[in-house]
Amino acid sequence: IGIRYTRDTKDFRLAALPVDSQLGPFFALGFTTTEFLRDKQTWDAFTPRFIARYHPNDDWMIFASATRGFKSGGYGSFAIFPDVPFGTLGVTSADAIPDPFNPEKAWSYEVGTKGTIFGGAARVDANVYYYTYKDLQVIVPGVGGGILVDNVGNVKGWGVEGSMQADLNDYISFLISGAWADSEVTQAEPLCDGTLDCEGQSMPAVPKFSGSAVLKFNAPVGPGSVRASAELFGQTKTYGGLLHLDEAVNDGYGELALRLGYASDDGWSIMGYMENVTNALYYTGVAEGSGIIPAHYFGPSRPRTLGVILTYEFGG
Repeated sequence: IGIRYTRDTKDFRLAALPVDSQLGPFFALGFTTTEFLRDKQTWDAFTPRFIARYHPNDDWMIFASATRGFKSGGYGSFAIFPDVPFGTLGVTSADAIPDPFNPEKAWSYEVGTKGTIFGGAARVDANVYYYTYKDLQVIVPGVGGGILVDNVGNVKGWGVEGSMQADLNDYISFLISGAWADSEVTQAEPLCDGTLDCEGQSMPAVPKFSGSAVLKFNAPVGPGSVRASAELFGQTKTYGGLLHLDEAVNDGYGELALRLGYASDDGWSIMGYMENVTNALYYTGVAEGSGIIPAHYFGPSRPRTLGVILTYEFGG
């Protein structure tokens, strides 16, 4: 059993001074101030953690845990409270304060097992989990065109994870892992244009299925060793927002990387590689957009890439 107490005090100031450009701070804020707006708040929480472990024998462990999470409140850097119409000039400290948001709280529960099989040649682990989030800290558009951080919606999520790592012989080993996840969001109307269209939807950017497999070879040759690997990772499609719009979907993909090289006992090594052998196109982020901003993608994957790495380790 572990107990943590967190107390967080934040003193925040915000100013949006007028400038000559017509864009000014309007692009991000939508208002100007005559002075620094200031506010100070304190948030605190107890976050206990409970863990139980059981060893039925020397090879296996079964565990269960319950943990409370806490993410402190704070202030948005691009908004004030109360929100004001776009183009408002000369806001004073008597009119508004920096826009505050409240803490995000969570409970997570997990049951799993870890152990070895085949006389210790393979190590396996698996777990199931369930979590609840309350008062999610999310970004929503303000009435003045600014960007607000607000507490919107609740989330329930659950999933299964597992992996196996094994030594096939003295030279070859492999690792395989997989995961399945699902979730349900409620009371998130401000994220969906004030409608109930996203009620019960799953969280964006979280694939339903994901997995990886790694095969490694390492054998002594002369005054060193030959090393090779094949690494495969894949996942199913993800969405850029809670509305699950077709124009903001990151399609599922699989990516393969191959490596082959030689490492000398004298400290030098050379490694050739080919990454993204399948030339899969995917993005690190997708957003549905809002208002005049359309759905958009960013962070495209690197295309098929070949290279050689030569290293030398000094000392030791």
